Amino acid sequence: MALTFSGTVARFIDDSTREISLEGGFRSGKTTAAIWKVRKSLKDNPGIQWFICRYADVDIQTKLKPAIDSICYEFDPNDLPQWNASEKAFEFANGSRLIMYGLQTVAALSRYAKLRGLGGAKGVAGIMVDEAQEMPADIALELRGRPSQKGFPIQIIFVSNPLNHDDWLAEQFPESNKIPHRRYYSVSIYDNAHNLADDMIAGLEAAYPPEHAKHKTVILGQRGVNVEGDPVYSKLLRRKTHVRDLTLLGNSKLFEAFDVWKHNFAWVVAERPYFGGLWFHGGVLGQRVSLQHFLDIVKQQRADWFSTRPIATCCVASSKTTELKRERYTAVTLLREAGFMPQFRDNGNEPDIVLAMIERIASYMRQRGATGDELFGIHESDQRWLRVSKEGIVPCQFLTEAFESGYVWDDHFVSVNSLEVKQPKADDWFEHGMRCAETLELNFGASRPTDDEAAKRKAANARRARAFRESALTRADGWLAS
Repeated sequence: MALTFSGTVARFIDDSTREISLEGGFRSGKTTAAIWKVRKSLKDNPGIQWFICRYADVDIQTKLKPAIDSICYEFDPNDLPQWNASEKAFEFANGSRLIMYGLQTVAALSRYAKLRGLGGAKGVAGIMVDEAQEMPADIALELRGRPSQKGFPIQIIFVSNPLNHDDWLAEQFPESNKIPHRRYYSVSIYDNAHNLADDMIAGLEAAYPPEHAKHKTVILGQRGVNVEGDPVYSKLLRRKTHVRDLTLLGNSKLFEAFDVWKHNFAWVVAERPYFGGLWFHGGVLGQRVSLQHFLDIVKQQRADWFSTRPIATCCVASSKTTELKRERYTAVTLLREAGFMPQFRDNGNEPDIVLAMIERIASYMRQRGATGDELFGIHESDQRWLRVSKEGIVPCQFLTEAFESGYVWDDHFVSVNSLEVKQPKADDWFEHGMRCAETLELNFGASRPTDDEAAKRKAANARRARAFRESALTRADGWLAS
């Protein structure tokens, strides 16, 4: 059966935008479509030179070269190229050439060596990178300066699996397509259905049903969860049971947690039902934005969603020692300046403490209260879970995705009192919502302090805040002194 293309894939093949990112899930035909597009250009532009690569050389011979051989035959069995092994190029009868090799080097000093002199004196007009997510961002940046063959249309194509929202390629090709001369395409398995065996889609749908954490990426080809590793809460989260419409109970107090120590930030609000457990009612994930901008959004959503409820605040903190030694600003200081008064546990980041909170939350996911209600819940509305970035504010179920499979165990263990302890992977994405969840449990869950301990902590927090205000006004180097 001859290959045919329609819909999104057909638009991609005809697109002449200077830079294109094509992302697709399993069996979406993304690599096939990209090679077909290159082959069409080689035919339509006699004498043009294209460069096709993957990052690793081994993948060139075992995966990419066989695909090019097959697609060239499908395109025109009467116009097959000759392989020039010495120049690592396919040569066509009309003078066009397709150069192909990997870019990875052994020595750091020769990192860009394989890009020098690309295409010889003529240069190349087009570049296609297969599995572009494997390539470091600086290599891709270097590639952008290489297409230079005079008299031919210039184009760079990045082909990849669906990306996480903070991958370098996703940042360079936003879903809004707002950057001039760049275009993002997403293709699903359904876009390639007419080229697949009848039972192929049914088999993948059975393996990755809509409730599966990777359905969005594997089947629909959209950006989202795309991680490898053993999920921390493996198979414990059941969407139909745990992700549901949650109604605030009575006039109970709510609890909020911040994690604002890295490039990305998170804010999560939860409730502790009277029968135990944790219900997560909403949150915001900040992606590479300023902390002040993030906190302004949090204040707005806090007022819109929970204005009638008292809220107690906690945060992920480094340690009491670090907090006291820093004379000027810390994340906790900035939260206080913004009007929040977070409490925190000095040892909250210790691996054994984190592990204990994971176990406690996991136990909620297996239990119901005396009333029959699930002890664990996440509010299902997309309008209560948001991602803030330079692109704006969009719905993002970051906490659900983390609980499903995004939050994974690190391959490396840490030593605690001479014992090897497993730890979650610090990925600067899924970790933030989960650290908020763990901090909420640590500060306000079943492990919360006694009333006497809570009163002492409240007094200590008040003393810290008072000392901070006084020092800012009176110290010669205080930030308000000038």
